[in-house]
Amino acid sequence: MRFRKAISVASLLMVGSVLAGQSAQADTIVFHDLTDTVMVDGSLRLAPVALGGVECVGEVCTVRLNAPTGYGFKSTNLPLLYRIAESVGGTVSDRFLHAPFTVGSTFVQFTFASDVFEPGVEPCTTAGGVGSCDAIENGILQIAGTITWSETGAQDLVDNIGYISDVEPEPASLILFGSGLVIAGGFMWRRRRAVTPAVVA
Repeated sequence: MRFRKAISVASLLMVGSVLAGQSAQADTIVFHDLTDTVMVDGSLRLAPVALGGVECVGEVCTVRLNAPTGYGFKSTNLPLLYRIAESVGGTVSDRFLHAPFTVGSTFVQFTFASDVFEPGVEPCTTAGGVGSCDAIENGILQIAGTITWSETGAQDLVDNIGYISDVEPEPASLILFGSGLVIAGGFMWRRRRAVTPAVVA
């Protein structure tokens, strides 16, 4: 009986240490902008909607990211407004937005918005200054910035904030795709016509 209790206590301690280790690790939070609905994943520290956390409605996703257990917010290199363009010289299509974060806070909150199309920031260049954007969509994971958490006597933890945005197909690609469909349709029509038996009168 004592042996079973000892095993149970040891098991609980192991589970607790695993959970504590998971809550005190750095994560990569990824916004997926591949459909008409933005989704986010990548961390167990994303708070539920009931606690003012993740709320994704259509093209806009607001996230509350809690600090690892025992840590507080230290710094970020994520700009207050991070613009993403469809192409060099194209329009701004997506953006990150947040209010200034408070040092020592146990959470940060920010928003990713897709299909924003800012009329005053066209065309978008990556050269900096007026009309500049921070990145160009490329269809793969891109890191917009990091959030650093600190705890006295412990090593800092750094979360990555990233996104994957769909790339609009170029007109030449659409023409090529359309041509392929026409050719395939013609081939199928000829093949079907050749297989259809002739009717003898």
